[in-house]
Amino acid sequence: MSNEYGDWLLDTAQDYLLNEVYMIQKIESTTPFQDGYLMICEHTDDSKGVYFVWNDDDYGWSYKEVYV
Repeated sequence: MSNEYGDWLLDTAQDYLLNEVYMIQKIESTTPFQDGYLMICEHTDDSKGVYFVWNDDDYGWSYKEVYV
């Protein structure tokens, strides 16, 4: 995968999550994980959350909140 395509995937995943989960104020860090990204986010109420974001060939972008 070229650097340009990898950067585009990361930017698109972050934009998708910010647009889908309205309580996210900012994304603090992103780590590639399996076929997607783990993102640590700060919510508008100053709490933090972890989300897994991936791109599926059939359904497009999706996310799940990770509870620890």
